[in-house]
Amino acid sequence: MKKLTVLFASIMVLVGASYSANAQGLIIKGGLSYANIAAGFEVPNVQIKNYTGWHFGLGFQTGSLMGFSLQPELLYNVKGAKLDDAYNWKMSYLELPVNIQWGIDLLIARPFIMVSPFLGYSLSNKLYTNGGSASAIIESITKNAERLEYGLGLGAGINVWKLQVTAKYNWNFGHVANLDQYIQSVKNLNKNATSFELSVGLRF
Repeated sequence: MKKLTVLFASIMVLVGASYSANAQGLIIKGGLSYANIAAGFEVPNVQIKNYTGWHFGLGFQTGSLMGFSLQPELLYNVKGAKLDDAYNWKMSYLELPVNIQWGIDLLIARPFIMVSPFLGYSLSNKLYTNGGSASAIIESITKNAERLEYGLGLGAGINVWKLQVTAKYNWNFGHVANLDQYIQSVKNLNKNATSFELSVGLRF
């Protein structure tokens, strides 16, 4: 009888853990954003380097059907670039990614892959310097920034109990800035902008 009780209790714990790993619910998440706006472009006399920002927001994960689930999110995402090692260009976006997930239920965990179309709108656009004035082309890059962004992300993650950890690579299909007044090689910076996001979420 004691063995049956222990066995029953163990089964109930596993079932409960499985439910926690796969149940729908609200998610609070945040993490780091590694941005690269200069992929494939060269701007004369301007060195553009990657920038490490951050993101924070809310999401909702639906229940799964045949392994598929949806997780729309509303995020505040800070991205940008380092220009000539003397300037930090920060752009803050309000983003709406819709993560289409497919995963496998493994009782206490659910690993998944995801495809994530997204839209974003820039709320702020600032250039921080260490003193002095920026060159004309740097001023133009930042002042002519596009507010709208849209693209696609590919990633993977795992749900364990009430935690969710994800890693995602994003491609921005829109332009970061419009530089019509300069030479053709730097016009419409940049249609190949990318970012990598590492996130941790708490599910309710």
